[in-house]
Amino acid sequence: MEMASSIDNRFGNARASGDGIAFQLGVNHGVININQKASNIISPKVAYDATFDAANKEHTPSCLKGTRVGVFQEIQAWIDGDNPKKVYWLSGMAGTGKSTIALTLARTYKPAIETKERQRNVSLGASFFFSRGGGDLSSASKFPVTIAIQLAETSGELRGFIESAIEDNARLDSLGIRAQWEKLVIQPLSLLSRSSRKRKTILLIVDALDECNNTNDTNTIIRCLEEVTHVPDVECRVFLTSRPEHPIRLEMNAIKSASRENYVLHDIERSIVDEDIRLYYRDQLSRTQAGMSPDEFTSDEGIISERTIEKLVERSHGLFIHAATVCRFVHEGGLLAVERLTLLLQTRKSNSAELELDKMYTTVVEHAFTSVTNGLTPDEVEETRQLFQQIIGVLIVMFDTMSPESLARFLGIKREKIIKALSIFHSVILVPERHSEPIRIFHPSFREFLINPKRHKDTFYSISVSDAHGHLGTRCVAYLMSRLKRNILDVSKPGAKVQDTPLDMIHAKIPIELQYSSKYWWNHSQNSDEHWQRELPLRKFLNEKFLFWLECLAWLGKLGPGDHP
Repeated sequence: MEMASSIDNRFGNARASGDGIAFQLGVNHGVININQKASNIISPKVAYDATFDAANKEHTPSCLKGTRVGVFQEIQAWIDGDNPKKVYWLSGMAGTGKSTIALTLARTYKPAIETKERQRNVSLGASFFFSRGGGDLSSASKFPVTIAIQLAETSGELRGFIESAIEDNARLDSLGIRAQWEKLVIQPLSLLSRSSRKRKTILLIVDALDECNNTNDTNTIIRCLEEVTHVPDVECRVFLTSRPEHPIRLEMNAIKSASRENYVLHDIERSIVDEDIRLYYRDQLSRTQAGMSPDEFTSDEGIISERTIEKLVERSHGLFIHAATVCRFVHEGGLLAVERLTLLLQTRKSNSAELELDKMYTTVVEHAFTSVTNGLTPDEVEETRQLFQQIIGVLIVMFDTMSPESLARFLGIKREKIIKALSIFHSVILVPERHSEPIRIFHPSFREFLINPKRHKDTFYSISVSDAHGHLGTRCVAYLMSRLKRNILDVSKPGAKVQDTPLDMIHAKIPIELQYSSKYWWNHSQNSDEHWQRELPLRKFLNEKFLFWLECLAWLGKLGPGDHP
C-alpha cells in the first residue's frame, strides 16, 4: 500500500494499535509517577461505559418479568450452587437476547444492603459489556483495569492490594493484557486468599465478547477469565456471552469440559421462546395502545388482538431483537401506529430468521425514506440519499460514538439537519434527547444489514464500507489539518506530564471530534480503497502536522508502545 509505505519509510513501522497508533521508534511511553494516588494513575485507563451500571445502560430494560424463566433458573442454579464448572458460556445467534440476559443478571447480583429476606452468597464483582463501534467498548486494552477497579470496590482489603499493585508497577501502561491481568487481578486475589475469613463468591460478567475488535485479544480474555477461577481459596465464577463464532468456540473448547458450562440460546425449544416473545409483544403493544384513542383502532381488540400477536410472533422467528425493533417502530408512529403495524404485517412471511429480520429492517428504512422524499424532485431525492450515506454511513463504520453536537462539528453539517435526518430512524438508532450525549445504533444486526448488499434489494440505502471509511479518513485528516497546532494545551511549562494534567483541561482543549480524528484517521484509511488513499493530502499532513499529531496522541494516552498488538 503506497500510503503505508510512505509513512513506514519516513517514520518507521506504524500500525493501528487498538484505538491509537503504535510506532517502533524506540521511545519509552506510559511513564507513571508511582508516588501519586492509585486512582489518579488508573483513571484514564478505565472504560467506565463498559460496566453494567454505566449511564449509557440506565434506560436499557431488563428481561420482562415472566420471560426467560427456564434460562434464568438454570443460570442462577449454576451461580448460587456448588457446580464445579466455574465458567458459563451463553452463546446464541444475533438478536436472541444475550445482552439483556447478562444485564438482568448483573442487576440481580449487584452488591446491595442485605436484609434477612434478601441474602446471597454470591455478589457481582465486575462486569464488562463489549460493543462494536464503541471505542473503548470494542477494545480489550482497558479490560483488565476496568475489571480490577470494580473488584476494588467490593472489599476494602482487596482495594488495598489492587492499589498497591497499581502504584508498584510503573510499567503498567506498557504491559500486555495478560500481564496486566496477572498484576491487577490474579495477584491481589491471591493475597486475599491467604485470609481465613469466609467471603462471598465473586461473579464476573462479560457480555458480547464477539464484539471485541481483535480476535487475539478475545482469546486472551477467555484465558484470563478461566485463570481467575483457579485462584486458591477464592470462589470466583465467570458468566460470558457471545455469538458462537469459530475462534471463540475453539478457545472455549480448550477449557476442559469439567470446568465450563455451555448454553446455546438458539437451541431452546422454539415454543418456549415464542411464549416469551408473545408476552413481550403483549406488554409493549399494550403500552402503545394506552396512548391511543379508541377511534384509531381497526377492531374492538385494539392493536393487540391475538391474531396480530400470533402473526408477529411467527415473523420474529425466536429473535428478540426483531420483536423489540417492531415494537419501537410501531410506538414511534404515534398517531400512525396502526398504519405502521399494518405495513409490517403486509409483508410476506419468510421461513428464515435472517430473511425476516432483513424484511423488517427493509420496511423500517423504506418507510423512513418515503416519509421524507414524497413530493421531492429527482434531484432532491438524490440529495437526500447522499445525506443518508454521509450521516448513516458514518455512524455505521465509526470506531467510536459521537453526540449530535460533535458529529455536526466533525462533518460540517448543521446539528438540526443531523437530528432531523436521524429522527426518522428512531426505531433502529438511539438519538439522545440531550444533544451532548452519544448517538448509538440499537443492535449490530442493523449495521450488518446495511453493509451487506445481499441482505437488501435496494442500492438506494446500501452502505459501501470502503467508501464510508474513505470519506471518514479524508474528513479526519482535513479536521486535523485545520485544528492541530503546537502546544495544543497551551501549557506554560515544558515537560508537563499527562498524569499531572486534569482530564477536564485535556478534553476542553482537545474536543471529541479532534480526539476521534487523531485516534482513527489511520484506521479509516487502511479500510478504504486506493482511490480514497490517493485523495489524502498525506505528504502535506506529515510535513506540517505530524509532530503536533504525536503530541495530541500523547495527551490522550494513545501513543502506544511499538510491541502492542
